[in-house]
Amino acid sequence: MTSSHTSHQSLKWTRPLIDELCGEIQQALEQWADEDTDRSSVDLAAAADAGRKIAGSLSVLQYDSGEMVGEAMAQVIEALERGDIDSTEEEAAITTVLEATATLPDY
Repeated sequence: MTSSHTSHQSLKWTRPLIDELCGEIQQALEQWADEDTDRSSVDLAAAADAGRKIAGSLSVLQYDSGEMVGEAMAQVIEALERGDIDSTEEEAAITTVLEATATLPDY
């Protein structure tokens, strides 16, 4: 078996986990963005952890670009939680992470 085939097969096995983790991130960010939600009850730490799990899974499979996307998602989520992102940029940050969660599983 070629390494390319092995890598593709490994990614197929990992895809359900990546889908699940992206779903967790999406759910947390959608709750965070909802004006009717008490933000203190939204667990962004778990969403950031999901981003790091994505990064770690793709790192093991040597998908460096996917690993970087997972890590970047985690960093943006943590910045949102800390309040480090200006309120004028918050919507763009959330949208960007949500787009990444929608794109990454198919990437």
